[in-house]
Amino acid sequence: MIIRHYHSGEWRDYRLNKVSAAKRRRMEHHLARCDTCLQVYTAAVGTEEAAAAEKLLPADFTARVVQLAHRAEETQPSRLRRRLLLQYAAAASITLALTVGGFFEAAAREIPQMMRSLDRISREINRVAELKWSDKLAESASEQINYLLFRKGD
Repeated sequence: MIIRHYHSGEWRDYRLNKVSAAKRRRMEHHLARCDTCLQVYTAAVGTEEAAAAEKLLPADFTARVVQLAHRAEETQPSRLRRRLLLQYAAAASITLALTVGGFFEAAAREIPQMMRSLDRISREINRVAELKWSDKLAESASEQINYLLFRKGD
């Protein structure tokens, strides 16, 4: 999925209320999730706008935000931890299903037979390699080509 980023002119129009209500909602939704656009938006804020915004905020705003962030961090597991937990749960469920279904038991019975088969195949490959049939084939082809190219009397 391609993410559409807004450019600084669009963010300026947003700040000056020069966008439709529908576009404003889309931009706000996007801004809440896109670090790239958040950087563009905050970089485009002028000093007068920043000073005006500061006047609207209570004196303890920063301290309250930091406190809320710490509290949220302590009470909510991170996305990574949640994702890992889900992955472990999925792996455990699959393992349990395979165990109950007898997969591991069947695999344990089949592995020795598979190893014997691999050993036989390995021995056969070594035997064929010892025959050096590829060398003999190349030598024979070379002799035939030389015969055709350098036939006497032609």
